[in-house]
Amino acid sequence: MTRYVTVLPLEPLAVGDGFSVSSWPLHVTIVPTFETELSPQAVGAAIDFATVGQAPIAAVVGEDAMFGSFGTVRVALVTPSPPLDTLHRASLAGVAALGAVFDDPQFIGDGYRPHVTATRRRRSNPGDILRLSQIALVDMKPSGEASERRVVWAKTLG
Repeated sequence: MTRYVTVLPLEPLAVGDGFSVSSWPLHVTIVPTFETELSPQAVGAAIDFATVGQAPIAAVVGEDAMFGSFGTVRVALVTPSPPLDTLHRASLAGVAALGAVFDDPQFIGDGYRPHVTATRRRRSNPGDILRLSQIALVDMKPSGEASERRVVWAKTLG
């Protein structure tokens, strides 16, 4: 099984872009981590179909919060909005229809809290306006390396 996550990067990503766990580009997670036996092309096609006609989204960064099992991961919450919720639910439905198994099902649907995780070098600040114009599928363990990430599918919204 392959583990994926679907994100809205703050800056465009290209298929093949790779990065380490500690150097994730800033992004809003749209579908949290899930597993499937399907290829990235099949998963991407499902997301593509689910997001047909989706325009770019303007989102506002809100207050900081602490996420993670031990409350040690600093994030900037993104103000919920109908377009963001619609994109989350459509993308979620697309991968769920493929039989995706979610790592943390409590954080999807009504439990979804859009946010941007801070890194050591970058973060989003309260009041920032984000223009989310691309959706990307990221392999969470390419080549079997748990410390690596790789973009395996991407689409420009609009």
